Amino acid sequence: MITKRMLAQGGEMTTSARDDAPQAPESLTPAGSSGQARPSPATSRDSRVVMLLIGARIVANMLRSPGFYRALIVAVIGSVALARIGRENRASARQHIAAWDARQRQRFQQQQERRAGRFARKAERQVRSLERKTKVRTP
Repeated sequence: MITKRMLAQGGEMTTSARDDAPQAPESLTPAGSSGQARPSPATSRDSRVVMLLIGARIVANMLRSPGFYRALIVAVIGSVALARIGRENRASARQHIAAWDARQRQRFQQQQERRAGRFARKAERQVRSLERKTKVRTP
C-alpha cells in the first residue's frame, strides 16, 4: 500500500510497503522460553476484522453469482429427493416388518393347532388304553 508519506518522499517502494509503520515493541519473554509471545489484543482484533471483511466479500460475490444460485437449486432439489427416498424406505421397512409379523402370527397359530391336535389324539389313545385295561375278561 502506498501512503501519502511515501509519495512525499519520492514514491520509491521498498520490499516492505510498511517500512514507515510503527513497529511493535519487542516482546518480553523469559530467557529460557522457546515459544513466541502472544500477539497484542489490538493485533488479534484487527486480524479478526480483516477475516470478517474477507468473509463478507466472499459471501457478497457468491450471492451475485448465477452459478451459485444454480448450485443452490440443485442442492435443494437433491435434498428434497433424498428426504422422499428416506420416507419411502421407512414406509417400505414398516411394510416388511408388518408382513414378517403376520407370518410369525400365522406360524404360531398353526403350531398351536398342531399341538392341540396331538394333545387330542394322545388323550384318545389314553382313553382307549384305559378302556381296554378296565374291560372284564370272561373266559
